[in-house]
Amino acid sequence: LSNKVLDVEVVTCKYLFDFLLFSEHWQPVDKLLTLGISDYSLVSYFCRTAKGHGGTAIFKRNASMIETTTLNVQTQPCESHVEFCGINIPLLNMVLLVIYRPPSGNINLFLDILENLLVEIMGLNKNMVICGDFNINFLDNTSLTTAIFTDIVSSFELKILINEPTRIHKNSRSCLDNFLVSKVFKFDIQNQDMALSDHHGQTLTIYTLNNCNENITPDYRKRRLFSGQSFNNFLSYLVQENWDQVYQCTNSNEAFNYFFEIFRYYFELCFPFKTLRIAKNGKRPNKQPWITRQLVDLKNRVIDYRIMSKSFPVLSTVYRNLHIHYQQQLVVSKKLYYDNMLTNSSNKMKTTWNIINSIKKSNKNTYIKLLKNGIEVS
Repeated sequence: LSNKVLDVEVVTCKYLFDFLLFSEHWQPVDKLLTLGISDYSLVSYFCRTAKGHGGTAIFKRNASMIETTTLNVQTQPCESHVEFCGINIPLLNMVLLVIYRPPSGNINLFLDILENLLVEIMGLNKNMVICGDFNINFLDNTSLTTAIFTDIVSSFELKILINEPTRIHKNSRSCLDNFLVSKVFKFDIQNQDMALSDHHGQTLTIYTLNNCNENITPDYRKRRLFSGQSFNNFLSYLVQENWDQVYQCTNSNEAFNYFFEIFRYYFELCFPFKTLRIAKNGKRPNKQPWITRQLVDLKNRVIDYRIMSKSFPVLSTVYRNLHIHYQQQLVVSKKLYYDNMLTNSSNKMKTTWNIINSIKKSNKNTYIKLLKNGIEVS
C-alpha cells in the first residue's frame, strides 16, 4: 500500500468514498500508523507481527458525517489464517468488516473463526457488511470449500454480491474478492479494474433514508464500454485486416508502429468514449490540487490498456511502459505543485511549515482500541 498512496489519491478524487477498505496492505504497524492518504484517517487495522505481508485496514474520509465506534468482539484474528478488522456504524446499526484469508492458511480454521465471528456479531443484533479477499473461487460450483462458505454466510442472512471475475490472468479468471451484505440493505455494487493491483477493486453504495432523500443532480462522465459485442466486433476487424504492411517491414520498431496504429484505430472505433449520465448527490470529492486533468486522463488510459492487454498479450509491453510513465508522473506532479508553492511564496518558511502540517494532517489517525482476551492493550 505504501507505494500506491498517490495512485489511491487519484482514484479517490473521482469518487466520494466514505470508507476505504484494504486487504493485504503489507505494512507493519509502525509504518501503517504513519501512512497518510489525503483526506482520510485510519480507523481500524490488523498487522502481522510474525512475518510480513498480509494485513487489513479501514480508512474513513475526514469530512464524512458518518460516526463510527470501536468494534469490541472476543473473536480475534489469527495471523496467516484469517486476518480482519472492523468498526461499528451506529447510524445503520451495522458492523463493517474487511477480511483477508491467505491462500496457504488452514481453511478449516478460517471457516471456524469466521462462523464464531458472525455468531458474535449476530448476538449484538447488528447488520453486517463484510468485504475482502477470501481466496475462495466463488465461480467454482464444484468446490466443496465454496459450498461450505456459501452455506455459512447464507445462514446469517448475508448475500454474496459478486459473481464475476475479480482476478484475471492469461489462462485463468476467478472471483476471489467479494462483499457479503445483510439482506436488509438496498445497495449498488461495482467490480472494476482500477489498475491498483492484480485484483479488481469493488465499490459498494448503501442506500439509506438520508441519502435517498438528498437532492440528486446529474453527473456526466466519459467512459469506454467494453461489452461482449464490442469485443467480437474488434476481433472481427483485426481478423479481416490486411497486415501486409506490417509483415513487409524490415525494422521491428517500424513494424510495431504500423501494427499499433491499425490496432488503435479499431480500438477507438469499437470502444469509443461515451458520455454517461450518472445520478450523484450534490457533494463532490475534494480534489487534491496536484492531481491534474492530464493525470486523471493518463490513469484512465492505463486502465484501458491494462484491460486490453489481458485479452491481447501483444499490448503487455505498451501497458507496462505506460504504467511506469504514469507512476513517474504521479511523483513529478506532486513535487512540482509543492515546488511552485515555495517559488511563488513571499514567506518561504511559513509556506514550508504549512506544507509539513498539511502532510502531517493527512497522516492523522483516530484512536484505535486494541483488545487481547477482552483486555485493552495500551
